[in-house]
Amino acid sequence: MKKEEFGKYVRKIMKEDFQLDFNEFFRDVPEKDVYMLYELFMLREELEANTVPKWMFNSLLEAIPFLLFIVGVEKQIVECNSKTFERFGYKRKDLVGLPFEKLLLEKQWNRLEGAGDRKLLLGFKTQKQEIVLGQTSAHYFPSPEGHPREMLIIAKEVSGPQVSALKKLTDAEFEVLKLLMEGMEDKEIAEALKSSPRTVQTHLESIRKKLNARNSKQLIAIAYKAGLGD
Repeated sequence: MKKEEFGKYVRKIMKEDFQLDFNEFFRDVPEKDVYMLYELFMLREELEANTVPKWMFNSLLEAIPFLLFIVGVEKQIVECNSKTFERFGYKRKDLVGLPFEKLLLEKQWNRLEGAGDRKLLLGFKTQKQEIVLGQTSAHYFPSPEGHPREMLIIAKEVSGPQVSALKKLTDAEFEVLKLLMEGMEDKEIAEALKSSPRTVQTHLESIRKKLNARNSKQLIAIAYKAGLGD
């Protein structure tokens, strides 16, 4: 089977078996890595049924070259790979069981949960409070109908001049910028954040300085170029 045919086949069975469409998220990813994700879904289902050993699942988890989280029904971190532990500066015992939202910049869980298979640029925080920006996608593991489902969250860390500039923003500034990109005026942003228009204007002035933008229009253009509007 040719590489192109193999890629189409993997994506087809992922969509048919698990209702997953990774075409956007994985369009620049080697097919072998896409296939490992498919195998991970298969093994997770078998692991729950106790038909495969845990080491087999863990070996595959370690082979996946992305930041990766398995998040439980209570939104706590159930498992990660070593790449994720190392990047975020946690030991396994400290990260597993932690509420996933603690790793996100403010108010981003709802965006992620409602994104489906669409990728988002999300901001994460390491243990040392360094901001990590990643193109992120969330997918539910299969489960019996009506049962709560675990979520697989995958992030590809992004870098570049615009991304480095975004990392300078505080949590509050990041949220103001996202609302500005949604077309909100200062007063609407203030109402959404339960803040004052004056505070919002202060945040916007700070964001413009950090991103070297003359006005809101240029600010939005810079943010889109960095991938924040995906």
